[in-house]
Order: sequence, then structure tokens, then C-alpha cells
Amino acid sequence: MVRPTLTTRKPNESSTFFLADTEVAHCPTPCKAVCKLGSNNLCDGCGRTIEEISHWRAMSDTEKWKVIERIRTTKAQSEELELLNLCPQKLI
Repeated sequence: MVRPTLTTRKPNESSTFFLADTEVAHCPTPCKAVCKLGSNNLCDGCGRTIEEISHWRAMSDTEKWKVIERIRTTKAQSEELELLNLCPQKLI
């Protein structure tokens, strides 16, 4: 299955995703069937809050893509922090 290329209408504004700059692409669920709320109040499997999980079916695709973008950003920041923690401390 080929995934459509997603772009934003205005790069530095909201993260609303458009397909060919005209219609919002369908957003699949990020659920990984590992449903456990972590200490950060995010699901360990998909990275959504309990509110996002419970409202997912009622959300528009635009709202869903905003959640996906937040999950990607949070995951990237978490991975950067893990890499920093793996680096040996510099002695001054």
C-alpha cells in the first residue's frame, strides 16, 4: 500500500495535513494493542492521552493528524533524551 505524501498548507502554522493541498488524508489509528497508561499519562503503546483514545472515533481526520504529529514530536524528543543519557559525562 502506498502512503500519500502529506504536506502542510502553511509550513510554520498549524499541523493540518492536506493531500494534494485540497483534501485531508484519512488518518489511521496509532493503536499498537499495548494499552497501558504510563507515568507520563500517555499510552505506552500508541503515545495518546486517555482523552485522545476515548475521543478518537469522534475526532475529525484533521484533529487526528494533529495528535499523530504531537506523538511523533514527543517520541523524537524522548529518543534524543535517551541518546544524551547514554553519552558519557564530560569532566570539567
